Amino acid sequence: MRSELFFILALVQSSDLQSSENVHPKNAVFKTADYNLSNELLISFETKAFASFATLQKRLEERNENRVTSERIGDQMVMLGSLTSDELQELERKDGVHIQNNFEYSVLDQFYPIPEQTSSDRSDSSGFEPAHAWGIDRIDQYFLPLNGVYQWSSKAENVYAFILDTGVNSNHPEWKPKQISESICCMGKACVPLENDQDVNGHGTHVAGIIGSKSFGIAKDITIISVRVLGSSGKGTTISIARGFTFVMDYLQRYPSRKLVVNLSLGSKHDKFLNNVVNKAWKKGVVIVAAAGNEEDDACKYSPSSANGVITAGASTIGDSPSSFSNYGRCVHIFAPGSHVRSLNSKFLTEEPSKLISGTSMASPHVAGVAAIILSLHPEYSPDNVRDIIINSSRSAIHHELKDTTKRLLHAFGVPGARSHSVQRSNVRIVTLATTGGFLAFLLVVAAWWTLRRQTQLHHQRLRRPPRHPRDPPHYRNRDSPRIRIDTKFRNNSLEEPLSVDMDEKIIPRVHFAEDVFSLTICDSI
Repeated sequence: MRSELFFILALVQSSDLQSSENVHPKNAVFKTADYNLSNELLISFETKAFASFATLQKRLEERNENRVTSERIGDQMVMLGSLTSDELQELERKDGVHIQNNFEYSVLDQFYPIPEQTSSDRSDSSGFEPAHAWGIDRIDQYFLPLNGVYQWSSKAENVYAFILDTGVNSNHPEWKPKQISESICCMGKACVPLENDQDVNGHGTHVAGIIGSKSFGIAKDITIISVRVLGSSGKGTTISIARGFTFVMDYLQRYPSRKLVVNLSLGSKHDKFLNNVVNKAWKKGVVIVAAAGNEEDDACKYSPSSANGVITAGASTIGDSPSSFSNYGRCVHIFAPGSHVRSLNSKFLTEEPSKLISGTSMASPHVAGVAAIILSLHPEYSPDNVRDIIINSSRSAIHHELKDTTKRLLHAFGVPGARSHSVQRSNVRIVTLATTGGFLAFLLVVAAWWTLRRQTQLHHQRLRRPPRHPRDPPHYRNRDSPRIRIDTKFRNNSLEEPLSVDMDEKIIPRVHFAEDVFSLTICDSI
């Protein structure tokens, strides 16, 4: 008896597959050992295999077997349904066919219901108690300790951030009016608008808050577009994320002049199909940031962190060391704050308006926010330029001995020619500053002025001090009390004018004889 297998059939252009880093060579034959037959399968067809795709679809229609459905994924055609083992084996023999599982993806976080206090925690009078935004405080300065102030170069008002996640609660008071411009759900067959996204899971709201909320965000005026590709349980599939990218690419086609940043705080095992989708969007000009993963393993073993067309972010602690859960390896481009990061709570009506979560899911939006600032200041930059600037403007601040792993920590203030603004974490006061170089120059001017002022004061004190005879004894006085001195000289039994006269409560006479000079000095007690 034939066993039925679920699968996804996708028509993929040959050139796109060949451009991916994880493409099988031409004429490759895929064996069933390459995937798990008990799980849903994804089968993609190159252009030269489209005839096989069309033949199979026609055969199923003639049999009136509703075992498959078709849909469009970008410039690909996808069929969802089930096939018999014989049909699957026939496809394996076709040239240009790729078979893999439709992997399950999930959020990459670790929730801490009881906030953990750290040395950087500060009280806040803005209504968020407490507002521990140590992450944004850390990325604007090269060295510790934290100064309690976040500086930014731009608010990224001309950049659009796509949050492919569990959704974003647009009703949170931390959002500015119309900052959440669209809410889309891609969990069904097609992406459809959401009227009132509550984000039951909460992961997407927390991630989006790190990118652009008023108190915890990096790019304060960025436009947020929520694309739900994970359900309320925090889980999705390869195809749901691919649908999300279809929406992103359609949006780019409608608004080609807009600058887009996509955040992927999600992950699964190595997924060649999704990596190819991500790489194609990157080449079209979309900056994509992905979380490295929380498996304490090589990030190259997982997706989308292993794709060529992403900026992969590992998680760091407040002490500038890798978070214990963070993935590592050559696929990690940068580290960013990921342990005990405070951001928005989607359940703000019944719980606290903010909460602490740890994970590489929190590191990724830090990098996405900085990428948005770079694009805002330099809209002509390509995704490769943005990634190079993020890497080159950072410094080796992460302390570890991991093999083939970067030590670079994200720095948000490394774009040349950028003006700086700051927000103080303790009470969210807005202050305008000059550029970093100008601020340092200002400090140098203040230091020079203070030194000159002090030297002038000392000079005037020396001018007011009465002259001393070379043979005068030293001053005998208590430095903690007002100086009192009566210094009178006798020469040849005649009294000369006094050199100085001061008063004190307690005086002790001292007499000094030298040749024909008689000096009577009455000083305060020693």
